[in-house]
Parts: sequence; structure tokens; C-alpha cells
Amino acid sequence: MSLSEAALDKPDPLFVLCEARTGSTLLRFLLDAHQDVACPGETNIPVLCHELVNTWSLATGHPSPDRRPPAELPLLPGEVLDGLRASVSLITSAHLGRLGKTWFCDKSLGSAPYAKLLLQLYPQAKFICLYRHPMDVIASGLEACPWGLIGYGFDSYIAASPGNSVLALAHRGAMLPVRA
Repeated sequence: MSLSEAALDKPDPLFVLCEARTGSTLLRFLLDAHQDVACPGETNIPVLCHELVNTWSLATGHPSPDRRPPAELPLLPGEVLDGLRASVSLITSAHLGRLGKTWFCDKSLGSAPYAKLLLQLYPQAKFICLYRHPMDVIASGLEACPWGLIGYGFDSYIAASPGNSVLALAHRGAMLPVRA
């Protein structure tokens, strides 16, 4: 059985929609410990799917979504969806085969904006929406970065609130828009 044939036998993936400092790493380890679920570290598959939309659209002669934000993508033609699924399935099936597991789980930070695209690609996908009280996100962020906030997707929030880590984390934890 080829890798692409093996991919057809697998259920649609499980996606953990989460942000930094919400407990997503612990959840990933718990899910990955299941005998059937493979949940690797940050794969950024939702972002990859979004980037591949334009490539597949161009290659198949369909109108390109013009790099729209993922939540504003139109319904994609079946040919584009089939190509995206086949591309991603090569990656996920290789990982599943290596571990002898049957269900792929993606836990990538900042994946929530890609939910509409992921549902188009995988209509039977399951989603876990992980959130944490903003005050706990602030406390966790300050504890994780005692010498200043770096990484975790905080960059734009830090730039908008220079010198005020608590405000930057509050905006991130509450998902408030950043004002430059």
C-alpha cells in the first residue's frame, strides 16, 4: 500500500485551536500518549495549508484568494481541496506510519484563524478549543519570560506596549487588537 493510499484510511485530523500560555503543551503530551493519537510539536500545518491555497489555486488555474486572511477565504474548488489534502496527507501519514498510530493531531499556536480553511479541507475534523483566563495567561507569560517577553507570538503586542509586559500580555490573553 502506498503512502497516499494509506492516507485515505485515516480519519480527518484533530486540531487543537490555542494560543500561547494556555496549557497547550501539556494537552499535546496527554493526547500524544494515547495509543492511536500522534500529536507532534508545533507543525504549523494550518499555516502551511493557508500558504498552499495560493500555490494550488495558481497551479490549477483557479482564481487565487489573493492572500486574504484565513477567516475570509472563499469556498475553495474541489480540485484545490483535493490537492491540499493530498499534500498534507503525505506529511501526516508519514508521521503516523513511523509511530504506528492512526489519528493525527495538530497543536500549533495561533491556529484558530485557520479553522474555516481546516473545515473545508477536513469536513469531519474534530476541534479542541483551548482557552485560559487572561489573568492566568499574564501570570504564565511573566513567569516564562522573567527577563522580558520574547517569542510565543507576543511580538506585535510587545511592540505596541513597549516597557509594559503586563499590558502586552493582557492584550494577547484577551486577543485584543494591537494598535501601533
